Amino acid sequence: MSIVPPRTRNANGFFIAASAYHLLTGKARSLSVSGCEAVGYVLGGTCLETGLCRLWIGGDVATKRCSTCGQYRDVSDFGPDKRSTDGLRYECKPCRRAAYHQNAEAIKEQRREYYKAHSEQIKSQVRSYRERNPDKTAQANRSWAERNAAKVKAYLAEWRERNAERMKRWDREYREKNADKIRVRERTYYDNNPQKERQKKHTRRARVRNASGKFTAAEWADLKARYNHTCLCCGKREPEIQLTPDHVVSLKNGGTNDIGNIQPLCKRCNSSKGSRDIDYR
Repeated sequence: MSIVPPRTRNANGFFIAASAYHLLTGKARSLSVSGCEAVGYVLGGTCLETGLCRLWIGGDVATKRCSTCGQYRDVSDFGPDKRSTDGLRYECKPCRRAAYHQNAEAIKEQRREYYKAHSEQIKSQVRSYRERNPDKTAQANRSWAERNAAKVKAYLAEWRERNAERMKRWDREYREKNADKIRVRERTYYDNNPQKERQKKHTRRARVRNASGKFTAAEWADLKARYNHTCLCCGKREPEIQLTPDHVVSLKNGGTNDIGNIQPLCKRCNSSKGSRDIDYR
C-alpha cells in the first residue's frame, strides 16, 4: 500500500518529510528523495539529520512502513522504542498483538526468566522511578486499584487471614502507644453521638436476653482463674487491667451466652475485637 503525500516540496524541490522524533518535537527536516514515480509516490529518501528513509509526512499526515506486514500506517500505530532511530518500533501495533497471541506462553516464560536473572536491577530501577515520580506513582496505583476493586478486596481479605497474628500485634502496639488519643477520640464520639451510644447498649442488652445459655459469677471466676487472670489478647494480668467476659462467637453473629463461648479479655482488647469472631484461647 502506497501513500500519496501532498505535492509539498522544499526549496531544493524535494518532498518534505521527517523522522518521527523530529515530527513530534517540531524539528522536522527535509528528506532527499531517492526515487519517485510520475504520480509522486514517495519511494525512498534519506533524512538529512537521522538517515531514516521509512517515515513520511505530508501536510498533517505522518506514516511509516511496518516491517512485518509491509503496509504504510499512521505513526500512532507504532509503539515507542528508544533504541530506534526515529523513536518508534519497526512493527505496527496490530502485527505485534498478533505475534504476542501466537506466542503468548513462550513470551511469558521468557519474561519470567529475564526477571529472575535481573530481578535486583529491575527492583532498583522501579524504586528509583517511584522516588523520582511520587505523584505519578500514586496516581497509577489509585487508577489500578479502581480498575481492579474486586481483586484488591479479595487480596486484602486473604492477606488479613494469613497475617491475623501480625495484625493483632500491630493493633495492640498501636493502642498501647496511643491509649490517651484513643480514649479522647472515643469519648468525643460518645459525647457527639449520645443517641447512637444508647442504641448500641440497648441492642446488646436485647441480644444477651435473647441469646441461649447463661453463666454464673462463679463460672466466670473459675474461668479467669483457669487462665491465671490474664487477658488472652494482650497478655496483661489483673490487677493491672480489669478482665471482662468476651463472646468468642459474638452475639451479633449468633453466638451463645454460656460459659463455653466466653473468654477473658481486658476492656481495651474486648472493645478492639468488637463483633469479630476471634478465639484467643
